[in-house]
Amino acid sequence: MPEFNKARGVIWEHWYLELEKLAGKHGVSVADEDAWMGPYEDGQTPEQALYEEYPEFKPADASPCAQHEKPCFECPWRRNSAPGWLGASEPGEFLAQADSGIRMPCHTAGIDYESPNWEEQAKTSAQCAGHAIFLANRCKLPAPGALKLPADHEAVFTRPHEFVAHHARMAPAQLEATMIFDLYRVTRAAKSNGSAKPSATKASKARKGTATA
Repeated sequence: MPEFNKARGVIWEHWYLELEKLAGKHGVSVADEDAWMGPYEDGQTPEQALYEEYPEFKPADASPCAQHEKPCFECPWRRNSAPGWLGASEPGEFLAQADSGIRMPCHTAGIDYESPNWEEQAKTSAQCAGHAIFLANRCKLPAPGALKLPADHEAVFTRPHEFVAHHARMAPAQLEATMIFDLYRVTRAAKSNGSAKPSATKASKARKGTATA
């Protein structure tokens, strides 16, 4: 629980800074923190919070369900994402889900993973831009029907070792000699003994809870 609360605090701080930056571009200020909805109230992105407060700034294509070409605010594939913020998945199994070729929904898609028809919702939702860019960074082709975007090594992780190390809070050098199938088994607990010791974990639902990408 302390680890969850720590990650929650990190992402809230980052969310608020992003909101301040965005508001500044429009010439307004975030005068009262309590006047803005945070990401733990209803999953709003900084953009959605700003547009709710100032509808006149909202572009015509600002629908949260619209497909976009840049990673959303909470995207775990971003280099500046909150470490460990992967919902119910461990870093290794999250990577394995991504490499399996599944159609990966975006955080902003609003899928109800507790619903019996969540898979049907995922089939028509906006896809994860960060995942598409991550595949491009690795020169991997997306599955048929999956989103394809150009590489962006500055914003999104390039190597799977970087992604796993970031979310397991490990030094990337610790994983350099780790084979890809062992990377799939690395957990957040692996950092406690300073090694990349694999752990046998069951694959969880992709993005259950907050872990859409």
